Amino acid sequence: MADSQLPADSLLALIGEDPENMTYIRSLFSQYISTNEYGKVKYLGDKSRNHANKTGNKQLFDISSVYLALAHLMENNTDSAGLYMNSAEAVSENDTSSFISLLANDVLAVYAMKKDMDYSTALDYFNKGLSIAREIDDTLNQAVLLCNISHIYLIRKDTLGISYAREGYNLAQIMGKPYIMINAGLNLADMYLLDGKYKEAVPLSDDIIKISGDQGRNDYMSHALLIKASSYSSMGMREEAEVLFKEAEKYLQYANEDIKARYFSDYGDFALRHGEPDEAICHYKKALSENGCTYEIKLDKYLKLSEAYSATGDGSEALKYYKMYHRLSDSLAISSKERQFNNLLIRYNEAKYNESIKEKELEVIKANKTIMLSVGILLVVSTILVCMYLLYRKKNNMYHQLVAQHQQYLARESKLKEEKLQVRHDMKDDKEKELFEKIETLMDSQKVFMDKGMSLDKISQLCNSNRSYISKVINRFCGMSFTNYVNDKRMKEAIRILSDPSDDMPMKALSDRIGYNTISTFYRVFINETGCPPSKYRDEVLKLGRKSTV
Repeated sequence: MADSQLPADSLLALIGEDPENMTYIRSLFSQYISTNEYGKVKYLGDKSRNHANKTGNKQLFDISSVYLALAHLMENNTDSAGLYMNSAEAVSENDTSSFISLLANDVLAVYAMKKDMDYSTALDYFNKGLSIAREIDDTLNQAVLLCNISHIYLIRKDTLGISYAREGYNLAQIMGKPYIMINAGLNLADMYLLDGKYKEAVPLSDDIIKISGDQGRNDYMSHALLIKASSYSSMGMREEAEVLFKEAEKYLQYANEDIKARYFSDYGDFALRHGEPDEAICHYKKALSENGCTYEIKLDKYLKLSEAYSATGDGSEALKYYKMYHRLSDSLAISSKERQFNNLLIRYNEAKYNESIKEKELEVIKANKTIMLSVGILLVVSTILVCMYLLYRKKNNMYHQLVAQHQQYLARESKLKEEKLQVRHDMKDDKEKELFEKIETLMDSQKVFMDKGMSLDKISQLCNSNRSYISKVINRFCGMSFTNYVNDKRMKEAIRILSDPSDDMPMKALSDRIGYNTISTFYRVFINETGCPPSKYRDEVLKLGRKSTV
């Protein structure tokens, strides 16, 4: 038996006798990674790294650091993984043709994805690692890196990644290693699912279930069963899908954190699709609580929670989660990375296209070089413009839904307020009730909230009361602080004016009128309340008004 095929216990004993034998160490690290034993990877990594520090063995130090980073990343401990990124970066920069460099680039890519959702950087590192794997004829890691590249497309719901998934799976089949075949198969099956090719996804997931069962790999069963369940659900086979989801749940105890989050996410989608919003809400919240809940899942679940709560008639919670979705999706940092990735995809796809053309039509390209350059530039510019237009449409649609949700919420709140007023009317004589009604009269009839200097002291003087008592009464009847109470009144007045088609008051004048000292404060409070800028709110609420009259 070759050293690399020795059992883990035998390799561990050999390393004890020869702690700097790179063949043994690399083989043991690989075995632990393939069986998802990340605790053992960290133990071996710490031990080898400490030894390398004492002896000055740089190669041992580097490989230990990179595997330590990988183990922490697989457990979603990005902060801990960050401690070893300097070593990985140094290897990536200084070594361009070894297994350690290949692995370092893979780790740097995964870190960029998990830490910063920076897919453009991740794609660069994965491609660099793939080039090294091809150069050193490492078929196994070619398959791994092709699957990792495909996974970026999968995260972004882009079916163009299916070619990478197929190539990775084909290499895995040639190698015949169950661990690689399972991972590559899952990746390709997920791509089939994304592409709506359910008849391809189901038999492939069946193959993975069989291999996983034969190999005793219960840690992959939930993932494979989820793919099959989601495929059946999409094909309208509800009962069969339900059975598979329950089967997948049995194996969750063996699954990694990412798959646990995905299970609750996918089952929530299944429940919502079949008219069970309460069940969906329960599972979505479980998905959000999992350590493996990625940025992408979180974004999707905020939107789905808004939809589910809306289906239950809870407009307040629906609006809350839609605003959370909006804030997260509208992050400048994420938008910047979106643009970077789109530009990178254009460059990669253009390069791949040009390479293919050169192989098949070299003479034609030479003869039409000028024309091709012009067409290429036009294609890139057109693609960028289309991306910008789609992002613009997406944001406008988001604002439209936000305003609609907010208007529904205000209608429900108004009805609830009337019911509360009736309850207060039926109450026995209560000094706090009388004081609150006096405050409400000052706010709603005299609109004292428009006073830029409105404060607890001023309202106390107007009511012939004291600060603490006023604050207590507002908190009792409204459940909010005095500052939030005044802002709430100002926002409702702003929305009333913005919703009036005959009133085109400029934003600066509106800000002054309702009591804000600066327009920036007005914008900040308004966006926090509604999720969109006041000018956009006016546009969208007027559109809603026009639709309702048609």
